[in-house]
Amino acid sequence: MPILEVDKSRHIIVCNLDEKPGYSGVENSLYSMENVTTIWGNASETVPIITRACN
Repeated sequence: MPILEVDKSRHIIVCNLDEKPGYSGVENSLYSMENVTTIWGNASETVPIITRACN
């Protein structure tokens, strides 16, 4: 898996079901970065919303 240098990104959009830690139990520090927008929910519901917003 490639290493992503998200700390160098101007803006990041994270789509995920929730902000709970994964199997490892480690919280994702990406969610609290200032340049991050998070969209929580089921992909079957959030993807159509994002698609409409981009058109």
